[in-house]
Amino acid sequence: MNIGDIEKKVIDYWSLKTEEYWGRRLLYDTRRLMKYTLNILIEKKPRTVLDVGCGPGIFTYFLSKFSYVISIDIAISMIKKARKKAGNVNTDFIVADASYMPLRSSSIDYVVAYRVLEYLPDLMKGFIEIRRTLRREGVASIQLPSKTGFMLLALPSLILKLLSEITKYKFVISLFEASSLRNYYTPSQLIKYLKGSNLALIYITGYELNPFAVIQATLLRHESKLSRIIDIIVDKLSSYLESKLSPLLLAVLSLNIYALIMKR
Repeated sequence: MNIGDIEKKVIDYWSLKTEEYWGRRLLYDTRRLMKYTLNILIEKKPRTVLDVGCGPGIFTYFLSKFSYVISIDIAISMIKKARKKAGNVNTDFIVADASYMPLRSSSIDYVVAYRVLEYLPDLMKGFIEIRRTLRREGVASIQLPSKTGFMLLALPSLILKLLSEITKYKFVISLFEASSLRNYYTPSQLIKYLKGSNLALIYITGYELNPFAVIQATLLRHESKLSRIIDIIVDKLSSYLESKLSPLLLAVLSLNIYALIMKR
């Protein structure tokens, strides 16, 4: 499959997902990312933020409360949804590929790239573009799916898929819906790409600890009291484990890798 075919599949997939995406209650990982992001917004006070792969505008809406935001996405339908939901105050929207962003070099203070770079046929191009657009000592928050975490969750996800076929409940695990289009990475691979694109790693950690993320992602679809209890338990457990485990080990054991990087 060539690069053009891959890009078309990604565009088609996310175009179909546009309508349902915003309607979900914010899952644990989204709120977790917002906590990380808020810390950077408060500390760095960026004037201009780039939201790469903005989707329906969940983070664009959040970021625009603090800074001027440029949001890009490869799917036109997502950009339309983002513009409608996030509004035009303090925001601009561009239909573009994260591998070739139509932005001036050294024009961005803070880049947010959550749930997007893993869909690129060439991850290095994504990192090079992030570095190009960042101002000197600008920072970027990225999220990539952990290869180890995905392997750990493969069996539970298959079990839930089977249950959904034999019961009236639809256990929809959004984390795996696009698995065939995604690439998965280890922390060491991430560090290799960062070095190759001349970006400095400031911080790396993991979240959505296994197997709780699967249970939670399923229960939250039903908005039950049990889902809120699970939500609290997962949050407390994750915070505890983060304080006890080394960041690198935690990243390996987690479904997603979160990293804060800086332009050299």
